[in-house]
Amino acid sequence: MNKRWLSAFAADREGIMGELLSFLRTEGITVGTVHAHSVEGDLHVAMEVTPYDDALRALRRTEFTAVSDEVVLIQLEDRPGALASVAARLADENVNIRGISTLKRYPNGLGLVAVAVVGDELNAARGVLSDLRVLVREEIAPQSS
Repeated sequence: MNKRWLSAFAADREGIMGELLSFLRTEGITVGTVHAHSVEGDLHVAMEVTPYDDALRALRRTEFTAVSDEVVLIQLEDRPGALASVAARLADENVNIRGISTLKRYPNGLGLVAVAVVGDELNAARGVLSDLRVLVREEIAPQSS
């Protein structure tokens, strides 16, 4: 079984990482590499998990918002029409969208948006949106030195 990455987001608080990892253990999920950091009071976690689909389903029953590895995470100005513009740009390049979700709105007028695409179109989506701040796994949860 291949490990795949997923990202999860929740309000940061003391003990939340321990609770997350304990929960996944009780659900029979094997966690490999984990990267986590806090941004403006939110915990952002990127982790390798097996079995992947079970991990996604389990996390949806928690306070975490979980997104798959077939998601492009972008910072986007929080204004009317911003998501429509992203969708139109992807459509113009024949990138199929499975879903768009606003994960977080920040006080600075930016939002964290997840754009789910068909797996083999992930790099195309990143290219189409390259002028936006596209976050990669290392920016969600940077590797420690």
